[in-house]
Amino acid sequence: MTIGYCQATPGTIAIRMEDGEVIGIDFVREPFPDIQYEANLDLKEVFRQLQAYFSGEKIRFTVPIRLRGTLFQLDIYRILQDIPYGQVVSYQELANRADHPRSWRAVGSALKHNPLPILLPCHRVIHQNGTIGAYQGGTNWKRWLLTLEGHSF
Repeated sequence: MTIGYCQATPGTIAIRMEDGEVIGIDFVREPFPDIQYEANLDLKEVFRQLQAYFSGEKIRFTVPIRLRGTLFQLDIYRILQDIPYGQVVSYQELANRADHPRSWRAVGSALKHNPLPILLPCHRVIHQNGTIGAYQGGTNWKRWLLTLEGHSF
């Protein structure tokens, strides 16, 4: 497994790759790690796309990913990929799109366990009343990502 760290305005993320696929993105709570990692072309491409996104480019991530989770979680993660840059949907709307209209709380739980935040844009899911809701990286990250995409909260 290869791990690399990427810095953005709200903090640092760790990118985990295996066999050329991104398998995890974690929000680093400690100060930016001073860790050297081997030069990895796949990791460099992930960094390039993330930095372009963090710079405000409206990109669709094309790096290979490997998803893991329950069948319900995998359904939710696939639907997340279809939420366009700059748009938001409610937890309820996401549950409806997954053909589980009464499962909006389960949608929130699936998003909490999203192994690839940012690449699978769970930050684009908000409450029906317009509040941003929780985010595994914290509300500062979620607010920053939504602001980056043109929203104000």
